Amino acid sequence: MRVLLILLLYASSAFSNVLVITSPLQNQNKLYRFELQSIFTLNNVSWDDGTPIIPIFLQFSSETHKRFITDVLLVNSHSFRRDIESKLIKGNLFNVYVAKTDSEVLDLLDRIDGSIAYINELTVIMADNHEIKIITIID
Repeated sequence: MRVLLILLLYASSAFSNVLVITSPLQNQNKLYRFELQSIFTLNNVSWDDGTPIIPIFLQFSSETHKRFITDVLLVNSHSFRRDIESKLIKGNLFNVYVAKTDSEVLDLLDRIDGSIAYINELTVIMADNHEIKIITIID
């Protein structure tokens, strides 16, 4: 029975949605998809009020990251990775964090002003000790 439950949780997480989140202190409630693309491709580095935007990425190998790139940002994952790595290698100073798990994303979001991230929607259920705001994405 325990194995079945674990398999069901794994299968459901593979098909669940990816949510874009920020701290509840952020003024943003919604973003156009092109704005989100600009943030996560490190082209937009400040919020409307001038606060620095700090994107929090999951490791590029994670399924949630792959789904975020292809299903939310609607970009090619290989070209996305190449572009991000190119910007970071050039030595430009970007405030970027990479988390290993959704739980680490939530911890970073709690600590870093101006941060924005994405997580598997199932993680929100476990986020009861974290205050987050889910951002609506507009096409």
